[in-house]
Amino acid sequence: DKKIVVYTGKLGRFYDNLKLIVRAVPDEYIFLIVGDGPLKNELPKRSNIIKCGAVDYSEVPNYTNIADVLVFPVDTDCSPIAVSEYLAVGKPIVMGTGRIDWLLKSGKTGYLIVNSVSAWRIGIQNALLLDGLCEKYNISLAKQLSWQYLANKFTDFVNT
Repeated sequence: DKKIVVYTGKLGRFYDNLKLIVRAVPDEYIFLIVGDGPLKNELPKRSNIIKCGAVDYSEVPNYTNIADVLVFPVDTDCSPIAVSEYLAVGKPIVMGTGRIDWLLKSGKTGYLIVNSVSAWRIGIQNALLLDGLCEKYNISLAKQLSWQYLANKFTDFVNT
């Protein structure tokens, strides 16, 4: 009966915001961290945090599909390709505001937040309130996105 928050991806220094997310996830939620890298051993230990480690690529959808909320620990730079994979499963996405604002919209695709423990917590809790409201929106948005489209939009955004 617990809400499930999921991150799938690398655990390198670039994803240091995971430390904040681990602290932000409420005790009554489960946070699954799927991936491996040097950051894995630096993440705070809590009873509701499960570090799954690396899994076979074919198993990643098993984790994203059971999520109630997906988190992406990047705000200053990110790959719209990775975010589009999150969009395709139709779950609300919480991530830092920054270079993805041209694609994601707070209250529609999930929530864009400032980078603090309290903001992550509020963003995750608010995303859960969206429940299925963003599912159709995110899936529809993902269907419009091609690699070339995302690359061009990202380049345009960075250049402006």
